[in-house]
Amino acid sequence: MKKLKLILLAAVLAFGTQLVHAQTGAHDKGKHFLEPGIDLGWGLGLPSFSWDMGLHKDWSIGLGTAFTWWDGGFGTYIVVRGDYHFGTLLKMPEKMDWYAGLDLGPAFGFGNGVGFNFRGGINTGYRYFFTEKIGITVALHGGYAYSHLKVAATFKI
Repeated sequence: MKKLKLILLAAVLAFGTQLVHAQTGAHDKGKHFLEPGIDLGWGLGLPSFSWDMGLHKDWSIGLGTAFTWWDGGFGTYIVVRGDYHFGTLLKMPEKMDWYAGLDLGPAFGFGNGVGFNFRGGINTGYRYFFTEKIGITVALHGGYAYSHLKVAATFKI
């Protein structure tokens, strides 16, 4: 009986510690994240890069860019991102980060001439940190002329 009480006490303490840790937020104000990766979709396997910074434990802003390739041309885009992070709301552990937000910015195309347009879209992504500073991100971006899946390394600096 004494062992059972000790095991239950240990389980309660471990669970309580996890809940407190989950509420600290992966995106506290001032934290920066760098994400070199690849985009899968239109522009299969072409490089992408993004940076974002925590404004608050639940909100971040950032920049993203990627290259695209299609029949007869190639291009790039640069977007400003604003994301909401669900960690606090869902009481997720700090090593997990699920977010969703908006992208907005210019796109440039080169092929049969030079093209320019302005694009906006939505995104959702999930980050998992293997260590305090290194993780992986998988994100889906849509609402442009095409949608794509981004797979990236994540570095918290």
